[in-house]
Amino acid sequence: MSRKIYARRASAVGLLVSVTMMAGSAPPAAAVEPTQPTGSSAQTGAAVRAEHISFVRTGGPHNNRFAYSFSGKGNSPGARALRLASTPSFLALRPRYVPKNTCCDRFLYEIEVRYVNGRTKKVVALEDAPGIPQVLLNIIREIETQPAPNIRPPKIDFKFPSVFPFG
Repeated sequence: MSRKIYARRASAVGLLVSVTMMAGSAPPAAAVEPTQPTGSSAQTGAAVRAEHISFVRTGGPHNNRFAYSFSGKGNSPGARALRLASTPSFLALRPRYVPKNTCCDRFLYEIEVRYVNGRTKKVVALEDAPGIPQVLLNIIREIETQPAPNIRPPKIDFKFPSVFPFG
């Protein structure tokens, strides 16, 4: 199993983006019917602002794993997803949108949002599951269409000694 880790930090907006792709990981075996959220911010009706999103997509036809996490404000990449995660419709989502039949070759999405008040909300959804709310589909689309980070390999300035390898 190979793993490639990409990371970029844009100091101008304090944005941390990390993308991890790993082949060969399996989606979770057990699926549970959706349940109502307990103790969420949606029940209090208080307006909260999302400050960080972690997104993991597993499965699919090639059984891949894709992870993306970001924090930011204003016009930073992912700012629209953060605004969507702060809406009352997202806060009212159930924790799971996974049917009993999880066959075949579909993606499983896990989205965890951290808010400025310290609370977190995690939502798990299976691709094409019935009843997925539009706000959740919009966040998934927004995250999956983020541009790839511009990562340049470090410049290595190394000169071999004149006797290398044997003079």
